Amino acid sequence: CGGSPIYRYVDNENTERVTASTGAGDVSQSGYASLGPYVDYQTSNPTVEPGASLSYTLGSDSLRRSFVKLQSGEYQGLSAYFSRSKIDGDLWRGPGTIDREHLEAKVRYRFGDRDEVWLRAVHNAFYDYDSPYVSIAQYDGSANDPFGRSGRYFAYLGSLPDLPETVPGVRYSNTNYNQFYKQAVNQRRDTLYSLGGQFEIRPDLLNYTTLYYEAKKGFGVSPEAYATSLALHNAEGNVDGLFAPRGVQYGLSSLSGHRFGGRTGLQWEVGQHQIDTGVWAETDVFNRQQARYNLTDGSPAGEPLFNEPVHLQGDFSSTRDSLQYHLKDTWTLLDDRLRLQYGFKSLHLKYRIEGYRNAGDYINNRQPRIATQWNDAFLPQAGLVYNLTDDTQVFASYSENMALPRGADDIFRAASPSAPPPEAERAKNYEVGYRINRPSFNAAWALYRTDFDNRLQAFASPVPGSSQVETYYQNVGKVQAYGSELSGQWKLPYLADKVVLNGNLTYNTSTFQNDAGGLSIKHNEVPDSPRWLAQAG
Repeated sequence: CGGSPIYRYVDNENTERVTASTGAGDVSQSGYASLGPYVDYQTSNPTVEPGASLSYTLGSDSLRRSFVKLQSGEYQGLSAYFSRSKIDGDLWRGPGTIDREHLEAKVRYRFGDRDEVWLRAVHNAFYDYDSPYVSIAQYDGSANDPFGRSGRYFAYLGSLPDLPETVPGVRYSNTNYNQFYKQAVNQRRDTLYSLGGQFEIRPDLLNYTTLYYEAKKGFGVSPEAYATSLALHNAEGNVDGLFAPRGVQYGLSSLSGHRFGGRTGLQWEVGQHQIDTGVWAETDVFNRQQARYNLTDGSPAGEPLFNEPVHLQGDFSSTRDSLQYHLKDTWTLLDDRLRLQYGFKSLHLKYRIEGYRNAGDYINNRQPRIATQWNDAFLPQAGLVYNLTDDTQVFASYSENMALPRGADDIFRAASPSAPPPEAERAKNYEVGYRINRPSFNAAWALYRTDFDNRLQAFASPVPGSSQVETYYQNVGKVQAYGSELSGQWKLPYLADKVVLNGNLTYNTSTFQNDAGGLSIKHNEVPDSPRWLAQAG
């Protein structure tokens, strides 16, 4: 998905199944971002019979969601569906709205028992307002907030306040004017086309192929206080075409780009073996522009003046080229009681960034072109599943993975053009467990360990003149995680299997193995990695 959340590409109603691959078997999955599990989403096919479905949901905070789906039915192997969902609502925390529209269409043509082609198109568009970052002090009310905000519902201001000038003659020079909600928005549009199919070359040999293209475009806006804008404007004094700040700034960050690629492979049945081999290639181009513009009268309620840039922060493009080969064998033994799965993938990544990456590039009148690559020709994975009985199994897996450094654009934007590139993140994953599957009850218990190398971790620093924080990534060396997970579900038989109870309990320890970033963090736990996690439904 190119790093995008899955809801941009499929609605729940059009999802046939979701498969999580924690170890063995994921060498055939396309991707360069995961160091551990892969999650594979399969969309549903059009139905054989024509039909239509409609749903409408109402909820708190003025939530409204509609969904409609039309099915053509199948005629001489040809079938199709079209669906649309629409979400509208208010933010649960503070002023602002959420607006999302999602369109999906799929056409399928079957011309044999195992031969088919399909064409799919998805369009997702949203526009919503932000809620501010809240510190602990703001949450508990000890931050002396000038507007008296605190607690869970700490939010941007719904109306423009009347505040005293902090710079004589500049009406909106007070830093607290950046708390007006209309200057904190996000907009994004994504359109994805894919064409694929599977083809029976002969009874024991199957080909699968997919081609895809995605266009993306959007922007985000955040306010910037007068004092911050003035300081940055003065720092860029030698850059032509800039205007002095009038007050609060319209902080625009726009993006565009496209992503295209394809994958093809063969599945070959040879006795008790299923051999899977294939190749995946992708190019992902990302363009980004960042600048701060005056608003009419300098007011946070004013219209942006795009002909009055105050300071420039970036105008660059980055490109990621990916190439992956894989080979996997699934071997069934002992009258189908034992299944061994082993293979490897070869991953080759190229990265390039060029243009004005930051204010320093504008000041120094440079547009560097920085390129690097990461390669690993052999990333092995192996696993087994053994059926103890008809409904109980033991399983184990081992895998090695490499990933393109997270936040690559942020890393290369902040670094000197002559700085060495970061190493690719790597992981070794171990897992062993026990599973039981019965008609009304299933459960799994697993023990796992993951060793990370060249780990990148998010650091955060406050943005001057704002309550927001800016995230950047820095290498922290080795990280080790280990733990245990118990999960399962139970269909209550005395309620005709209409009620299902499910739950999950995880114990996890994830610790830094090195000091990094000038901090003594060795043996500290990794942030956002809870020791205990429980879920029930």
